[in-house]
Amino acid sequence: MTRTRERGQRRRRRRAIAVLAGTAALVAACVWYWGVTRRNRTDVLLQRARIAVAHAKGEQAIEFADAVIRERPGDAMALQVRAQAEAILGRFEESLRTLGAILREAPDRVDVQRMLADVLVRAGKSREAVEAYRRALALGPDDAPTWGRLARTLSSIRDFPAAEKAYRRAVELETTSRADVLVELGLMYMSVGLERQALDAFDEVIRSDEVLSVGVLTTLGRALESLGALDRARECLAKVPPSSNQYAATQVLLSRIDRRQGRPEDGRPRIEAIARDPAQAVLAVGAMAGLNVRHGPDRELIRWVDPLIDLEKLPPPLRTSWLQFRVVLADEAGDWPAAMSWLNALAEGRPQANGETRGPMGVDAARIALLGKLGETDEARCVLGSSAALASSGLGRLIAAVLGEEPKGPAGEPLYGLFECLLRGDGEGARDAAQAFRSHPTFYGSDVLGFLKEADLSDRQLLACCRQLAVAMIARESELVGLSGALCREVLVQRPSLPIAYALASQVCLDRGLPTDDLIAQLRARLPDGCLLRYLVAKQMAEGGDRAGSIRELRVLADREPSHLLVRRQLSGLLVETGHIDEALAILEPMCSQPGAFQVSAANALACLLAEHRLGRLDEAYRLAGSALQAAPGSKPVLDTFAWVEHLRGNDERALSLLTMAVHGGGSEAELHRHLGDVYSSLGETAWASYHRRQADKSASDASAKTHPTATSRPSGPVACVG
Repeated sequence: MTRTRERGQRRRRRRAIAVLAGTAALVAACVWYWGVTRRNRTDVLLQRARIAVAHAKGEQAIEFADAVIRERPGDAMALQVRAQAEAILGRFEESLRTLGAILREAPDRVDVQRMLADVLVRAGKSREAVEAYRRALALGPDDAPTWGRLARTLSSIRDFPAAEKAYRRAVELETTSRADVLVELGLMYMSVGLERQALDAFDEVIRSDEVLSVGVLTTLGRALESLGALDRARECLAKVPPSSNQYAATQVLLSRIDRRQGRPEDGRPRIEAIARDPAQAVLAVGAMAGLNVRHGPDRELIRWVDPLIDLEKLPPPLRTSWLQFRVVLADEAGDWPAAMSWLNALAEGRPQANGETRGPMGVDAARIALLGKLGETDEARCVLGSSAALASSGLGRLIAAVLGEEPKGPAGEPLYGLFECLLRGDGEGARDAAQAFRSHPTFYGSDVLGFLKEADLSDRQLLACCRQLAVAMIARESELVGLSGALCREVLVQRPSLPIAYALASQVCLDRGLPTDDLIAQLRARLPDGCLLRYLVAKQMAEGGDRAGSIRELRVLADREPSHLLVRRQLSGLLVETGHIDEALAILEPMCSQPGAFQVSAANALACLLAEHRLGRLDEAYRLAGSALQAAPGSKPVLDTFAWVEHLRGNDERALSLLTMAVHGGGSEAELHRHLGDVYSSLGETAWASYHRRQADKSASDASAKTHPTATSRPSGPVACVG
């Protein structure tokens, strides 16, 4: 009995233990299942957040990342994804705070340090980004992409010596994209005008065994062409396959190289073949849209292709660009009906805003000039009436006078005023306008006053000539220089001794880069005592290297036109070139206080002279250079001048900052590079000092080998001018 009871108790105990064990196992299984499910769920959410970031869906990524963080507070991966999403949305400060929170817990996370630097770059905090990249490289010194990013950031803050070292380190470490890094390095050298260093970097790419991408080949070709290394550019561009979307652009560039190398017979078939190919034609037009139609070689390429272009198949922006080309081609050829047709097409196709109908190239003014030439006065009035903006401008006032309408615009420049008064027969007003000439290279007050003294403003033929010259002025202002020149020639046939016709015709020649020999010969015969003749002769002498003769002519001109600032400014530049410093100072000093187009230029030039030749007046040079910089903060010559004065005052860091701003974009002025060489040398950057000094020597040699400086060019040496 007792044993039976004991056995029952044992069975009950075993049963209880089994139940408890089963319950515990079930609980453990439930806990395990719940944990696994929860972990899987958060992992899925984290993956979804990453996918959202990859697709730039910032808000969605933040939603998923926050869900993970609620389940796993402080999860570093979720925080990192959230920071990426915040950066995508432009919430840079939030992104930086999130990344900072991760780094406080795990300061050795190299990937987070790198991401922090990337966000700082996007937030415009480049100097802080440099330090972040350097911290990342301290943790992972052999990461080539990070060295490349550091180099780009250093270049953006114009610390070019440090950027060069970072690029070189990236090249050493890179195994798959050395060419990309070297091309970036070469482009950095180009951006500061260091041609030799850029070519060396590009040559490294060409000599390497790496298979170059189409992007690298195209970039190399463009860069080498701009540096004048035409054979190497051709070698790179010829490797771009026809299947590439860059093929049309490279063929256009190769045609330009053919033309530059005197082989148009190769260039023309190449570019015509691209224009005939339906798959490439639009791409070719897009590549040619950046050509300068007023530059002879580019204009020839455009003329070859033009008959093959179907405007209706071009997208609107390219159609507009090609119509502008056709206007210029027709204007150059003297085909006025065709020019009118293309201008009308431009006017019809341009977008309208607020009822205005102004368009590119001064479309309305150009149409009015052509309508005036074609005798369509009523239609010209309609065009003027439909363009309120043009009608209310200074040029619109002159147009109204030509068309016999009531002027609405404010008084324009003195030259417009002169023609307005001539058309009204207002001799007194015309004399006042002539006496206000200060900066026009071909219109001189004494020439016009001499003409007005003898002119009969009631003469119908003279009035008709003045009206035609006013139309020529409108044509020139709207870039129809061919029409302007043709109208001037017609007037000179009728009035071969009319000074204002010669003045405008000379300006058109200068606009188009044409020789003025014929005009000089005519002026010698018709107006031998005129100021215009002296100016053109002085310019011709300077271009031929006869600076002394040019100075002689300009001195006489300055005596006859004492208020003409352009003449005095050009004379001062030549005087500096020939070492007549005291005379140049005497001209420049009063100009600094005379408001007008040359006040800033004179102040800048005077500051240069004082800094170079009158060190006892360095404080005055600093004041003048500062005033010029305030008035023209983006001018390279002004930046150069102020930087050089700062260097002479011992502020080399400030001088370097200004000089790198001035040279950025590829400045080639010898004096600018020489200044950079001296400042880098003072700061201990001997390699970069030698780079810029060698470039200064090359630039000076190239300048002397091309042509002699003109009377209107920026003087060489320390004197800089604006505009």
